[in-house]
Amino acid sequence: MPFHIGSGCLPATISNRRIYRIAWSDTPPEMSSWEKMKEFFCSTHQTEALECIWTICHPPA
Repeated sequence: MPFHIGSGCLPATISNRRIYRIAWSDTPPEMSSWEKMKEFFCSTHQTEALECIWTICHPPA
């Protein structure tokens, strides 16, 4: 089930596939250029959501 973020003009969606990749990756997630533009103009808070998913999947030691 995708994770929906924001309620502005273009809300962001984080797919199951992306969450799976974050969980199994050794590097923090990066946003695409389009995602960065939506974040800037529509305040989707996707950056914070991705950081939270990363922290949940990779808790500090």
